[in-house]
Amino acid sequence: MPFDLTQTPDTTKSVLFDYPQTTVHNINLNNSEYLQCDFSTGGSSSNVVYTQSNVVSNFKSNQLRIYGVLFPKLVATIAHTGTLVVKNTPTTNSPPNVYMCFLLNTNPVAVPTGIDTLMAPLVNASPSLYLNNLVKPESGTNQYIVYTGKDSNRNETTVIIYTSPILVAAQPFTSATSDWIGLVEPTSYSIVSKEADGEWMECDYAPMDSDEVVTTYNIPIQSSVLKDSKTFDSFRTLIMFMVFLMLCVFSYLIIPSVYLAVITKLLTAVGGNNISSGEKKTWILYIDIALSAIFGVTGLILLCVGAFADPDKVENTGDILLSGFIISIIFVISYIVVQSKKMTGKFIEGVKYDFV
Repeated sequence: MPFDLTQTPDTTKSVLFDYPQTTVHNINLNNSEYLQCDFSTGGSSSNVVYTQSNVVSNFKSNQLRIYGVLFPKLVATIAHTGTLVVKNTPTTNSPPNVYMCFLLNTNPVAVPTGIDTLMAPLVNASPSLYLNNLVKPESGTNQYIVYTGKDSNRNETTVIIYTSPILVAAQPFTSATSDWIGLVEPTSYSIVSKEADGEWMECDYAPMDSDEVVTTYNIPIQSSVLKDSKTFDSFRTLIMFMVFLMLCVFSYLIIPSVYLAVITKLLTAVGGNNISSGEKKTWILYIDIALSAIFGVTGLILLCVGAFADPDKVENTGDILLSGFIISIIFVISYIVVQSKKMTGKFIEGVKYDFV
């Protein structure tokens, strides 16, 4: 029967999962039917904490598989094209294995993720997968479907399906059956709300790769958080440098030609060759003042709004500030280039500038 996600959540159960960045080994594509690989996060921290009637059980991951659609009755409720399953073995209380299922939804124009890298691995590659970062609660109902099943050896298992799909670019594999999960249409199951994972404390959200976290807490030097933060900072610096170079090239090659075309048309409109060089210089000065006022004042206003406006009253202050910087940089570089061209050669026909 179909899964009813609107049924009353079971408050006697809770699920917590944590899959940090992990290097994946021994990838096997199994004739493109399903993917299997070793997926052990290492360390002593649990990857899954499952609580049932106040009994807390901890689990560590050791393998990962990617299939096609394992739960056909769920497709009508939650659109998805594949299933990623993590096998978790118990570290306490000797409960059954937990199979954590993440639904995958294919969108060919989506940005490829670590899961796409897994599904099309390079020869002898051991890619890394940061499953925590790929989970987007807003992509679905942000719940768990929990039920007791059996594997192919008739061993009891706990199956947990997270109902917010992960977006991938590639089409998952074709196999729609798994020896890990023999029962895919249970008659009895529980809905567990992700918000009911325990006691919550009100606080401001800070992403794990943000500067706030890095500077506030004592994090080991080899921590993946610090490595990711340094990599992101380096990438951001490189991007900003490339943008600056592009602005310089644009200002040097394009702006002078556009400026010359505008000046030539305006001078033609006020008399062309019938007016003296001195009169042309006067008109050019007026045009320079007008253009400088337009672009200079615009850049200054955007800078002030972006830097000093109240974010609660003005939306996208960061984008406004960036626009102000870009306009100001283009204006300053263009002004310097145009003035230097005026002074170093015959830039405008019939007008000659001398060094002061």
